[in-house]
Amino acid sequence: MKKTILALAAVTFSTAAYAADFATVDADQDGAVSAEELTAAMPDVDTNTFLEADTDQNGTLSEAEMTAAIESNLLPAG
Repeated sequence: MKKTILALAAVTFSTAAYAADFATVDADQDGAVSAEELTAAMPDVDTNTFLEADTDQNGTLSEAEMTAAIESNLLPAG
């Protein structure tokens, strides 16, 4: 039971950290991260990585796309 609670706490806190990173990277606070915003915050991320993270191919990253890219180690965490 303790392990389950600790695991749930870790997931909760991890998700909160990703959300904070998204808010920081989304410099214009429009709810989406552009390639320019992402590379300004993460200079080592190239265009191909951005395009791979942009799974719906709309030219921006949603919070869900950015979180998924971080969780899959496509993008660096915080």
